[in-house]
Amino acid sequence: MNSETIISCQNIYKRFTEGKLDVEVLKGITLDIHAGEKIAIVGSSGSGKSTLLHILGGLDLATEGKVQILNKDIAELSDTERGILRNQSLGFIYQFHHLLPEFSALENIAMPLLIRGLAVAEASSMAEEILTKVGLGKRTKHKPGQLSGGERQRAAIARALVSKPQAVLADEPTGNLDHKTAQQIFELMQELNQEMKTAFVIVTHDMQLAEKMDKIYTLIDGQMKKA
Repeated sequence: MNSETIISCQNIYKRFTEGKLDVEVLKGITLDIHAGEKIAIVGSSGSGKSTLLHILGGLDLATEGKVQILNKDIAELSDTERGILRNQSLGFIYQFHHLLPEFSALENIAMPLLIRGLAVAEASSMAEEILTKVGLGKRTKHKPGQLSGGERQRAAIARALVSKPQAVLADEPTGNLDHKTAQQIFELMQELNQEMKTAFVIVTHDMQLAEKMDKIYTLIDGQMKKA
């Protein structure tokens, strides 16, 4: 039923050690994310949700266990190779949009493509296309400070999707928004999921949002349970 496995993690442990402090945040997490799937990860603050998301996206490495992105073991890649794999295969959305204030919406969204080495004209054209898809076709020249909170988050989604990634990892993507705007943002992600077959993994405190996903996993004491 499910097609390609985009991200696979097996028996993941993550430990943070500082001086005499030794904290085991993740304890034996196993998870597969397939093309087009929508997965929610829920849990209380400090349960390790963001840590797990960073490990799934190759932004951090597990203490033990194996993480593969498109069948490549990320622990065996150099930092540069991991960066290239992330840029080509994954998109990231955060609670705070992290748009660069001195650049227009179009320039912000084109940036991942320019980093990849695309020509400015091609990157700008692709950025304009995705901005139109997220309802910002008339706001391309506006800087983040000239956009509303919902528009900035739409721009952040556009930036995550502009490179047509196989999976988008989102950390509290609607946590900073009012209920109505959060609902619009989720509907937008759902449309893009269906249209582009992009997998979405969303860390959230919002159970209403989580219940609209295909699967819900709960992190409790570093271990994951499927709802």
